[in-house]
Amino acid sequence: MALVVDNRTALSGQPGTHALIIGVSEYPFLTGGASPVADPWDMGQLSSTATTAQKITDWIKTAQLPVPLATCRLLLSPSAAEPALNGAADAATLDNVLSEADAWRTDASTDPGNVAFFYFAGHGIQRNKDDAVLCLHDFRRTPGPALMRAVDIATIRAGMSPAPARPNIARTQFYFVDACRVQPTQLAKFAPMETTGMFDKDLAGEDDRTSPVFYSSISNKAALAIPAGQTLFSQALLECLTGAGGDSLGEDPAGNPLWGVLVSSLNRALEMRIEALNRQLGADQTYTTGGQFKDATICRLLTAPMVDVQLSIDPAAACAVGKLDVFDDGNVVTLSQAAPLPQPIRQRLPAGLYNIVLSFNPPAPFVTKSKIQAAKAPNASWKVRVV
Repeated sequence: MALVVDNRTALSGQPGTHALIIGVSEYPFLTGGASPVADPWDMGQLSSTATTAQKITDWIKTAQLPVPLATCRLLLSPSAAEPALNGAADAATLDNVLSEADAWRTDASTDPGNVAFFYFAGHGIQRNKDDAVLCLHDFRRTPGPALMRAVDIATIRAGMSPAPARPNIARTQFYFVDACRVQPTQLAKFAPMETTGMFDKDLAGEDDRTSPVFYSSISNKAALAIPAGQTLFSQALLECLTGAGGDSLGEDPAGNPLWGVLVSSLNRALEMRIEALNRQLGADQTYTTGGQFKDATICRLLTAPMVDVQLSIDPAAACAVGKLDVFDDGNVVTLSQAAPLPQPIRQRLPAGLYNIVLSFNPPAPFVTKSKIQAAKAPNASWKVRVV
């Protein structure tokens, strides 16, 4: 079973989101597997990546997507550390991945208003600095070349481009590669190796897609995970997709604010959240992007995202006699604090515009100061000078 969501009949030809999610933790032909090869390239079993793929699937099933979820295909190869996932989906073997990818592309090709969503979590390597090879469940199985049971993200994206045979393919596509991008030293012994092509690369057609790629590691770096938990990248990503990466989407016809996660706001928030996780865990998780970066809505949020706001007052001496009032854009007081004020002032506020008013008793040598500031997820730093 790979098709875990199928709403195609209910959508009756309307645009929809089509997802392909792959999580590989068990590698039978690497160190610790049932049939390891003689030289497994210093690669072994994982314990968090199948769980990560399941968490991404759980999110997309309930997310407020720009177009409804039409299909979700899930392939999982859980490790012994992930027993709850046994039998939850078909294994992420090469044959299964090729079959489900073909069906995914077929569904995504029914309407240019569709959205295609791709997520891979598992072992990854690279052949050059721009590369990202995704290692499937039966990676390094013999006979056959070493990369026969691996695919690469460049070929996947190329095969999802508009072409004469696919004039109606989704023009909005999101790709997430949650894998290492380290080059095994053993590759230097061989001529450039080829992966198995998930699709043929069409040369014709105008590529007018929005198709960003979000990588969990920069070139020559490993992706990190909490053992038997989830990857650090997915933890940051899910925090961003559920609020930390929120931004304004304008207003509805009644003038009510709309909120969501955009390509641009996700990129900005991911950098911040990964930095915060690194500080918290003493880790060295990296992050980068690729593909065609145009702004698009990834998901909507039902409420304004919360923002961690830090307010500093200059000079610090003003805090001893200052009174702070913060008004939202409806002129409602959201924060009121009398002297003496802490320095800095930290508060969690819904995203939006705020009017900061500082008044003083006695007034000399300071005068009342009013300043408009924006609170934008995931955090904002405000500074007010009162002299």
